[in-house]
Amino acid sequence: MIERKKKILLIDDDEIVNIMHQRVIKKSEVPCEVLVALNGSAAIQLLDEHVAQNISLPDLIFLDINMPRMGGYEFLEEYTARSLGGVTKKRIIILSSSLSPADQERAISNPNVYSFSDKTMSPEDFLRLVNMF
Repeated sequence: MIERKKKILLIDDDEIVNIMHQRVIKKSEVPCEVLVALNGSAAIQLLDEHVAQNISLPDLIFLDINMPRMGGYEFLEEYTARSLGGVTKKRIIILSSSLSPADQERAISNPNVYSFSDKTMSPEDFLRLVNMF
């Protein structure tokens, strides 16, 4: 049986962080299609295009909180309002440099958020997360 590639969406305005996470994903050796958006607005547009074209949505979304144009919390509001999570809830992982318990509580309270983690993600961390979805 051939396993379908996992579709991963990275949403972060820091291109270096996106490159770092792409390398982590590659090192994990999990077959993945990686999409990148530099802010929440670009990510919502990409997801809307997927819905309009009947393309499968990402299996897992890694989301930064602090971004220009549309930050992570605003993205979560739009994502939830559009019901993009569908029946598969909790597919979003917040990757943030924030140590604020208030940020963590706010993020985790969203029904589409699975976890809140530090931005540094190892191949083992990625493998553990991607195998859950």
